[in-house]
Amino acid sequence: MNFAYPNTFKARTDDKLAHAFELPLGAEPFLTLELIRADLFEYLDALTATVIPGEDLQGRFLEIDRTAQRLKEIMRLRPGGLQHLI
Repeated sequence: MNFAYPNTFKARTDDKLAHAFELPLGAEPFLTLELIRADLFEYLDALTATVIPGEDLQGRFLEIDRTAQRLKEIMRLRPGGLQHLI
């Protein structure tokens, strides 16, 4: 598969993290799901990359869990999203 990610896609121009968490998921095209998935993995990387000494990690753990739950939702929809490419 050879397709380019558009620069003007909503997740790339607005608050992509809010978009990744708030977009109601349904019959999304594969490209939309992939862009949201990439945004969530970028956020997950930021959450796990650094820890501030003495930081209360409970809030961070909750965000990691919230991100993981959203990724699970997206992964369930990927097969249907692929139908748009076939």
